[in-house]
Amino acid sequence: MRPPRPRGLREPGRRSVRDYTSRAALNTAMADSAPHRTAVEQFGASHQRWPDSLTQLGMAPFAGDASVAGITLGGDGALLVSFANPALRGHLFKLTPYVRNGAIHWSCGGDVPEKLLPPACRATE
Repeated sequence: MRPPRPRGLREPGRRSVRDYTSRAALNTAMADSAPHRTAVEQFGASHQRWPDSLTQLGMAPFAGDASVAGITLGGDGALLVSFANPALRGHLFKLTPYVRNGAIHWSCGGDVPEKLLPPACRATE
């Protein structure tokens, strides 16, 4: 027989494990999209407009990994990340560039629950 758990401690539930793996997948998405974000920033700075395609950036389509299925370029330089991770499959994470005070910043969006967003997306500027 197992001894009782101390009060306040419980085994992690499925929801907390799913949230953890979803957060990890979103952090992977931020890391995987870093070269794309840099390329969009450089293109925007040198051309004074956002790129229309990954080809304009000289980038091949993202091959995917265990968490991220793909990264595509949408309108206005937005990067659209789709997921291979089962907990986020079917969701879209959108990173949109914008200019403020002469610097390029990124906003996060899409249909990923806000509580799962990476810290960089939750930070206020």
